Amino acid sequence: MQAIFRPLCAAMLLSAAAVSHAATWTQPTISGGNSFAVTYKNKTTNLTVSPGGLSTGDVRYYDGNLTPQNPDAILGYVATQFSVAPATLSLAAYCNSDSTNCSDASVSGPAKGAAGVYSLTTTSAFDYLAVHLGGGELLFHWAIPTKSFTISGLTGGALSDYRAYSSVNAVPLPGAALLFLSALGLGGAARRMRKPSGAEAAAAA
Repeated sequence: MQAIFRPLCAAMLLSAAAVSHAATWTQPTISGGNSFAVTYKNKTTNLTVSPGGLSTGDVRYYDGNLTPQNPDAILGYVATQFSVAPATLSLAAYCNSDSTNCSDASVSGPAKGAAGVYSLTTTSAFDYLAVHLGGGELLFHWAIPTKSFTISGLTGGALSDYRAYSSVNAVPLPGAALLFLSALGLGGAARRMRKPSGAEAAAAA
Protein backbone atom coordinates (compact mmCIF):
# COMPACT_ATOMS: atom_id res chain seq x y z
CA MET A 1 0.00 0.00 0.00
CA GLN A 2 2.82 2.40 0.90
CA ALA A 3 4.48 1.68 -2.44
CA ILE A 4 1.42 3.17 -4.14
CA PHE A 5 0.55 5.84 -1.58
CA ARG A 6 3.93 7.63 -1.45
CA PRO A 7 4.32 8.19 -5.22
CA LEU A 8 0.70 9.34 -5.34
CA CYS A 9 1.32 11.92 -2.59
CA ALA A 10 4.49 13.11 -4.29
CA ALA A 11 2.63 13.56 -7.58
CA MET A 12 -0.14 15.51 -5.85
CA LEU A 13 2.39 17.81 -4.15
CA LEU A 14 4.19 18.47 -7.43
CA SER A 15 0.89 19.20 -9.12
CA ALA A 16 -0.12 21.64 -6.38
CA ALA A 17 3.27 23.37 -6.60
CA ALA A 18 2.90 23.72 -10.36
CA VAL A 19 -0.52 25.29 -9.97
CA SER A 20 0.66 27.73 -7.29
CA HIS A 21 3.62 28.81 -9.46
CA ALA A 22 1.80 29.01 -12.78
CA ALA A 23 3.41 31.70 -14.90
CA THR A 24 1.21 34.70 -15.69
CA TRP A 25 1.28 37.97 -17.62
CA THR A 26 1.09 41.16 -15.57
CA GLN A 27 1.14 44.90 -16.27
CA PRO A 28 3.58 46.52 -13.82
CA THR A 29 2.59 49.92 -12.46
CA ILE A 30 4.75 52.61 -14.10
CA SER A 31 6.19 55.41 -11.99
CA GLY A 32 7.52 58.58 -13.59
CA GLY A 33 7.14 57.15 -17.07
CA ASN A 34 10.16 54.85 -16.81
CA SER A 35 10.29 52.95 -13.48
CA PHE A 36 8.45 49.85 -12.32
CA ALA A 37 8.87 46.73 -10.19
CA VAL A 38 8.77 43.05 -11.13
CA THR A 39 9.03 39.96 -8.96
CA TYR A 40 11.91 38.00 -10.42
CA LYS A 41 13.22 34.79 -8.83
CA ASN A 42 11.04 35.40 -5.74
CA LYS A 43 12.51 38.85 -5.28
CA THR A 44 10.92 42.19 -6.14
CA THR A 45 13.27 44.26 -8.27
CA ASN A 46 12.88 47.94 -9.17
CA LEU A 47 13.83 48.62 -12.77
CA THR A 48 14.36 51.84 -14.71
CA VAL A 49 14.31 52.04 -18.49
CA SER A 50 14.97 54.62 -21.18
CA PRO A 51 13.35 56.00 -23.24
CA GLY A 52 10.58 56.92 -20.85
CA GLY A 53 7.10 58.10 -21.59
CA LEU A 54 5.65 54.73 -20.64
CA SER A 55 2.26 54.13 -19.09
CA THR A 56 1.07 51.03 -17.25
CA GLY A 57 -0.39 49.66 -20.48
CA ASP A 58 2.97 49.93 -22.26
CA VAL A 59 4.79 47.21 -20.27
CA ARG A 60 4.05 43.51 -19.85
CA TYR A 61 5.91 41.01 -17.68
CA TYR A 62 5.71 37.22 -17.88
CA ASP A 63 7.13 35.41 -14.85
CA GLY A 64 8.07 32.26 -16.72
CA ASN A 65 10.06 31.04 -19.72
CA LEU A 66 8.37 31.62 -23.05
CA THR A 67 9.10 28.85 -25.53
CA PRO A 68 10.25 28.88 -28.19
CA GLN A 69 12.46 31.94 -27.92
CA ASN A 70 12.91 32.66 -31.63
CA PRO A 71 11.98 36.17 -32.89
CA ASP A 72 8.94 34.95 -34.85
CA ALA A 73 7.42 33.28 -31.80
CA ILE A 74 8.11 36.30 -29.61
CA LEU A 75 6.48 38.54 -32.24
CA GLY A 76 3.30 36.54 -31.67
CA TYR A 77 3.41 37.21 -27.93
CA VAL A 78 4.03 40.92 -28.53
CA ALA A 79 1.08 41.11 -30.91
CA THR A 80 -1.21 39.27 -28.49
CA GLN A 81 -0.25 41.24 -25.40
CA PHE A 82 -0.58 44.63 -27.09
CA SER A 83 -3.62 43.66 -29.19
CA VAL A 84 -2.06 44.37 -32.57
CA ALA A 85 -2.23 42.29 -35.74
CA PRO A 86 0.99 40.26 -36.23
CA ALA A 87 1.10 41.38 -39.86
CA THR A 88 1.57 44.98 -38.72
CA LEU A 89 4.85 44.13 -36.96
CA SER A 90 8.24 43.39 -38.46
CA LEU A 91 11.53 42.39 -36.87
CA ALA A 92 13.76 45.49 -36.75
CA ALA A 93 16.73 44.01 -34.88
CA TYR A 94 17.80 41.36 -32.41
CA CYS A 95 20.82 40.71 -30.23
CA ASN A 96 21.83 38.46 -27.36
CA SER A 97 23.57 39.84 -24.29
CA ASP A 98 27.16 39.24 -25.42
CA SER A 99 26.74 40.40 -29.06
CA THR A 100 27.64 36.98 -30.49
CA ASN A 101 24.34 36.68 -32.36
CA CYS A 102 23.03 40.04 -33.52
CA SER A 103 21.34 41.58 -36.52
CA ASP A 104 21.25 45.37 -37.01
CA ALA A 105 21.96 45.87 -33.30
CA SER A 106 24.65 46.00 -30.65
CA VAL A 107 24.55 45.72 -26.87
CA SER A 108 26.70 46.85 -23.97
CA GLY A 109 26.72 46.33 -20.23
CA PRO A 110 28.33 44.41 -17.40
CA ALA A 111 29.00 40.69 -17.45
CA LYS A 112 25.90 38.56 -17.92
CA GLY A 113 23.97 38.36 -14.67
CA ALA A 114 25.83 41.24 -13.00
CA ALA A 115 24.26 44.44 -11.73
CA GLY A 116 24.57 47.55 -13.88
CA VAL A 117 23.15 49.30 -16.91
CA TYR A 118 22.43 47.27 -20.02
CA SER A 119 22.01 49.02 -23.37
CA LEU A 120 20.73 48.16 -26.83
CA THR A 121 21.40 50.26 -29.94
CA THR A 122 19.81 49.50 -33.30
CA THR A 123 20.21 50.79 -36.84
CA SER A 124 16.45 50.75 -37.49
CA ALA A 125 13.85 52.39 -35.27
CA PHE A 126 11.52 50.17 -33.25
CA ASP A 127 8.45 50.76 -31.11
CA TYR A 128 8.07 47.30 -29.53
CA LEU A 129 10.77 45.43 -27.62
CA ALA A 130 10.99 42.03 -25.92
CA VAL A 131 13.76 41.42 -23.38
CA HIS A 132 14.39 37.92 -21.99
CA LEU A 133 15.03 38.21 -18.28
CA GLY A 134 16.29 34.75 -17.31
CA GLY A 135 13.13 33.02 -16.18
CA GLY A 136 10.86 35.80 -17.42
CA GLU A 137 10.06 38.13 -20.29
CA LEU A 138 9.60 41.90 -20.46
CA LEU A 139 7.67 43.52 -23.31
CA PHE A 140 7.64 47.25 -24.03
CA HIS A 141 5.77 49.59 -26.37
CA TRP A 142 6.59 53.23 -27.14
CA ALA A 143 4.36 55.68 -28.97
CA ILE A 144 7.42 57.24 -30.63
CA PRO A 145 9.90 54.83 -32.29
CA THR A 146 13.42 54.76 -30.86
CA LYS A 147 16.84 53.34 -31.78
CA SER A 148 18.17 52.89 -28.26
CA PHE A 149 17.13 51.25 -25.02
CA THR A 150 18.69 51.01 -21.56
CA ILE A 151 17.62 49.12 -18.47
CA SER A 152 19.08 49.37 -14.97
CA GLY A 153 18.31 47.93 -11.56
CA LEU A 154 18.96 44.27 -12.32
CA THR A 155 20.66 42.45 -9.46
CA GLY A 156 21.84 39.01 -10.43
CA GLY A 157 19.39 38.71 -13.30
CA ALA A 158 20.31 36.97 -16.53
CA LEU A 159 19.45 39.40 -19.32
CA SER A 160 19.95 37.30 -22.42
CA ASP A 161 18.05 38.49 -25.50
CA TYR A 162 16.62 41.60 -27.12
CA ARG A 163 14.06 41.36 -29.95
CA ALA A 164 13.01 44.74 -31.39
CA TYR A 165 9.98 45.14 -33.66
CA SER A 166 8.65 48.04 -35.67
CA SER A 167 5.08 48.80 -36.64
CA VAL A 168 4.47 48.92 -40.36
CA ASN A 169 2.72 52.27 -39.89
CA ALA A 170 5.20 53.64 -37.35
CA VAL A 171 7.08 56.42 -39.19
CA PRO A 172 9.20 58.73 -37.01
CA LEU A 173 8.20 62.39 -37.33
CA PRO A 174 11.41 63.57 -39.08
CA GLY A 175 10.96 60.89 -41.74
CA ALA A 176 7.34 61.82 -42.26
CA ALA A 177 8.28 65.48 -42.61
CA LEU A 178 10.94 64.66 -45.20
CA LEU A 179 8.46 62.62 -47.23
CA PHE A 180 5.95 65.48 -47.12
CA LEU A 181 8.51 68.06 -48.19
CA SER A 182 9.77 65.80 -50.97
CA ALA A 183 6.24 65.42 -52.30
CA LEU A 184 5.77 69.20 -52.27
CA GLY A 185 9.05 69.68 -54.12
CA LEU A 186 8.16 67.13 -56.79
CA GLY A 187 4.74 68.70 -57.22
CA GLY A 188 6.27 72.15 -57.70
CA ALA A 189 8.79 70.85 -60.22
CA ALA A 190 6.04 69.15 -62.21
CA ARG A 191 4.03 72.39 -62.34
CA ARG A 192 7.06 74.36 -63.53
CA MET A 193 7.70 71.84 -66.30
CA ARG A 194 4.10 72.13 -67.55
CA LYS A 195 3.93 75.98 -67.45
CA PRO A 196 5.28 77.64 -70.66
CA SER A 197 7.80 80.43 -70.33
CA GLY A 198 6.91 84.06 -71.23
CA ALA A 199 8.76 83.86 -74.58
CA GLU A 200 7.02 80.60 -75.49
CA ALA A 201 3.62 82.09 -74.63
CA ALA A 202 4.33 85.16 -76.82
CA ALA A 203 5.51 83.00 -79.74
CA ALA A 204 2.42 80.85 -79.50
CA ALA A 205 0.27 83.98 -79.69
